[in-house]
Amino acid sequence: MTVQKTIQVPVSELTKVRITCKECQVITEIPLDQMTKVFRSGKCPCCERPLTEHEQTLREFALGVRMMIDIKDRVGLEFVLPAPE
Repeated sequence: MTVQKTIQVPVSELTKVRITCKECQVITEIPLDQMTKVFRSGKCPCCERPLTEHEQTLREFALGVRMMIDIKDRVGLEFVLPAPE
């Protein structure tokens, strides 16, 4: 039998997302409630390089996160992550 340790992070406790641009190596922390605004262009906030080949991808992700935040009082949502060893 294997035991896997996990960390549960409720959506209500998430406040920021961290983006690392693979081109310019700049790390940007974005408040979750501002993701749709920042990801509207789909480009790195620093070097303006497109972060994905599909412009809509980050916007759709941001909208999904926004929806999860909006329903947090009605539904318990958690991200389940493997615990560091």
